[in-house]
Amino acid sequence: MLVFADSRAHGQGKPDTHTYRYGVMLRMVREVLTNDEWKRPGWKEPGFEKQFTDLITEVAAITETKRTKLRLALPVKFADVSFAGAPDSRERDLKKILRFFSGDAKLGRVTDSIIIADGNVTLSSSYGSIIFARGAVSASGHGNLIISGHVIDASGDGFPHPEIPIRSRSLLMAGWYLNTSNSHNTICHARVEANVSGVNKTIFLNTPHVPYYRIRDYSTIYDHSFRFFDNYKLIGSQRSKRLFIQVQQDLGMVKAEWTPNPDRFLRLFFRYRGKGNTFHNTIARQGDYITDDKGQPAPGFAGWRLSFLTETHALFTKGQEDAAFRIPPPKVKIP
Repeated sequence: MLVFADSRAHGQGKPDTHTYRYGVMLRMVREVLTNDEWKRPGWKEPGFEKQFTDLITEVAAITETKRTKLRLALPVKFADVSFAGAPDSRERDLKKILRFFSGDAKLGRVTDSIIIADGNVTLSSSYGSIIFARGAVSASGHGNLIISGHVIDASGDGFPHPEIPIRSRSLLMAGWYLNTSNSHNTICHARVEANVSGVNKTIFLNTPHVPYYRIRDYSTIYDHSFRFFDNYKLIGSQRSKRLFIQVQQDLGMVKAEWTPNPDRFLRLFFRYRGKGNTFHNTIARQGDYITDDKGQPAPGFAGWRLSFLTETHALFTKGQEDAAFRIPPPKVKIP
């Protein structure tokens, strides 16, 4: 059984007068991507820096005290980054770069940079950077501002790097689910759930479900005045309601499994309901489209691909529409 992540606003009735920055930012991203003006020297950004600064200021006011040593700060300014041409695919260490992507982005290590995508962002690591993605973000490092519409998956955050000093703490904002192996001096906000294996001086802000940790070196803060993803109308209106209902009822995820070395990659085993109310098994790896056993688009899923995959979560995408799901944990037999 799938656990469905509904990205629409909670509650009904008239919208709150508060300005929810996520929807505003995504609309700004799409306006920027209508042309290549951002690549030219002297480009004047349309207000992203103010949005990011306001977010940092608001979260700091809620979470920090006079005794806070490592504080939140805007990691990098637009004046300090530039396009400077498309990066060489072999280049693994990118510094002070500005990139807008109309789809998915995959880069090496970025430092003091701004990466914004109307899709998913996958980085080997990130330090002192701003990362914004409509879909999912996979990155680890320290001193970052990371905003993801659905999932943040990181191997760790807040730990020292021998070459890069820590200037500020990270703020990780996920519209649905946040997962990181370890966090140190990190502020986390996940609209539905967060899971961190090891926590040290970590703050969970307005995160409904936080697992119990034996070492309780963390705190939870709930402030009803802070809202960021709630009024994200683009997800509510542009997502395919038909697909969500069909996937929720018909698409039975079985498991996510790593293949053996040397070509190690994660693949998703699942089934879907086809014609005649019969189920068909299929396998997909990240980037694959949903197809039947003959390699043709599966009925009802034409154009949908598995755009992001971890051992616990999957994100399906068609154009600018997303459908995020939790993969059920494997059943463990009790001896």
